[in-house]
Amino acid sequence: MSGCVHRYEAAGDERTCPRPAADDHERCVFHLRPGERAAAGVTGADFRTAVVDDLDADDPARRDYVDVHLPELDLSALVVDGDDVGHLTFRNVTVEGTLDLTGAVVRHPVAIENAEIGRLVADRASFEMEVALEGSTVGTSACGAVFRARRGSFDRRLQVAATRFEGGVDLAACRIDGWLSVDDTTIVGRAHFPNLAVGTAQFVSSAFESGAEFAGAAADFATFQNITVGEDAILDLAESRVEELRVRPAGDLRCRLVEAAVSAGRLDQPNIGVAAYDLTDATLGDVDIDCDADSFDRYRFYRTGFDDFPFASYHGVLRDNRWHVHEYVYDPDRSVTVEGLEQTYLEAKQGAADVGDSETGSMFFVRELRYRRRRYLFSRRESRPLGLSLTHKSSCCRGRLLRAKYRYLR
Repeated sequence: MSGCVHRYEAAGDERTCPRPAADDHERCVFHLRPGERAAAGVTGADFRTAVVDDLDADDPARRDYVDVHLPELDLSALVVDGDDVGHLTFRNVTVEGTLDLTGAVVRHPVAIENAEIGRLVADRASFEMEVALEGSTVGTSACGAVFRARRGSFDRRLQVAATRFEGGVDLAACRIDGWLSVDDTTIVGRAHFPNLAVGTAQFVSSAFESGAEFAGAAADFATFQNITVGEDAILDLAESRVEELRVRPAGDLRCRLVEAAVSAGRLDQPNIGVAAYDLTDATLGDVDIDCDADSFDRYRFYRTGFDDFPFASYHGVLRDNRWHVHEYVYDPDRSVTVEGLEQTYLEAKQGAADVGDSETGSMFFVRELRYRRRRYLFSRRESRPLGLSLTHKSSCCRGRLLRAKYRYLR
């Protein structure tokens, strides 16, 4: 059997495809022209068989797929192993449909470069070496997830650079022991990363056009540097657990940190625009916030716990805001109550006391007592029975009481 005559360039050198030619043809099944494939009756099963043969071959060059155009490629449940740890490479490859790695076990580094792929699916797949996706386009529409790795595992690193996802990205319940690196990348659809477990996550100069959800995620370190989020979309980090978090957006941003726990880090403002951080029911550690007296309300502290938060760094800002911490630049998702405000200042008082900031703690204690009295006042007044009819005078009194109640919530 003769070899494939297809020639391509790699690392500046011109090379010949190392695979055997298909029967009665000069090219292998990957480099056959569409008409030749149709005449030869080549199917998706034939592509899969050819990949298995390449993996069993002694020549590592057969694991490089260059200048290949396929309707689809099904590698699901395949164990990709070998005596060496050479790359499994897809370069200048077009897969019109799905590149399916569902349930696969891949023990080689994987590199996908300058590719066009209709859909990339790696649910429950296991990658024991690095995976890199660079300079590529995935998806042909903004509907659904075009890259999906639900419950997948990456033992080393998942790196995405200079890539555009025309739809969504779904890494729900995915585990990445090393790095998740996303640079100069655009995700047009929904970025869905709930319950992601990652060592280090880094998103740099990337765009989440439909927002991004990291609810329940856990990370040792996570940074969002120079990122953009589409209008009316949010960066959702609710219920996440991050040892160190750094957020510095390129423009307007609404970041939801409800019930999150952040041990350290920094929450920044963009050079142009407003970044608003909702910290309702969150726990905040040694975290720096980028603010002055006029921008302090871009951080919502409501029922927020503090664990080593540096209150002393913000004495001037707190004084200028009359020691109010719960005011917020946007309408909050959860309504404000007297009980909630009492708890807010109780938590703030305790947090200040824990770091030895007696001045801040005493001011928060005063506010806590005020809301406690108001809660007690309203509980007494609202517990009184009301008659079936009200005189004009009693109606006016009740109206004043209701107006006062809402005024006290400010």
